[in-house]
Amino acid sequence: MTKKEGSFWGAFLDDLRSRHAVLLALYMILALGVLGPFGTFSGMDLLLRFAFWGAVVLVLVPLSILLRRFFLARGIADLSLLYAMVQVGMMTLLGSPFVWFALQVADGEEIAGQTSIFEVALLFSLVTLIVITLRRIVVRLAEEKATGAIVPMAAEEGSVPAVPVAVPRLLRRLTEAPKGDVLYLAARDHFVDVVMAKGEERLRLRFADAVDEMDGVPGVCAHRSYWVALAAVQRAERRSGKTVLLMTNGDEVPVSRTYMAQVEAAGLL
Repeated sequence: MTKKEGSFWGAFLDDLRSRHAVLLALYMILALGVLGPFGTFSGMDLLLRFAFWGAVVLVLVPLSILLRRFFLARGIADLSLLYAMVQVGMMTLLGSPFVWFALQVADGEEIAGQTSIFEVALLFSLVTLIVITLRRIVVRLAEEKATGAIVPMAAEEGSVPAVPVAVPRLLRRLTEAPKGDVLYLAARDHFVDVVMAKGEERLRLRFADAVDEMDGVPGVCAHRSYWVALAAVQRAERRSGKTVLLMTNGDEVPVSRTYMAQVEAAGLL
């Protein structure tokens, strides 16, 4: 397995184990088990209905996550309109036949043969679109909260009103809510590691584009493969004749001779 493939499957497994994926699966099983669509409400008892839809959801949720990672690896930004359209189309194309086939082999005449594949596809596309829309809303709200883009309700008399912090465009590419402020960016082949205070995520895009999308956050390139946020640098140190920047999370970022003047101009040396 290549390094790129390992990164893809590692990110897929991380998403699959995430709290968002687990909660999504539980909510879907609960909703489908209670509502019993496509004749499963009258054709199955409660326990069998939950078991049936639970098995279906445990196939569909990993499929959805796998498709999302596939699209991200090919440069389709998460939460974008293009992503929503492609995700709905692919989930409908791949998921609908699976659900329809499961209904055909389900026990009970009231279930098998009652629903056409077109009805399943229509409901499937609507549910997928609703899930993507809700996720966009949740991520946007969490993003604003994490970046502090909220103005206090009132300020003391005579004080300068707080200015909302701009949300860097790069954060809109993340598959989940930002895990704190961005500390630094690191180029890895055709990917960029976005290192935050409480975690990191790997995105597929050019390093120069990633730096450009950190607009509004004071920072500097310390190396051809590293960009650091000025507020995240604790101090600079010399190690075996080389200069490194010690970040607030304990990581060390190398400073190359080419970018030494820029780092000095930024007041880090």
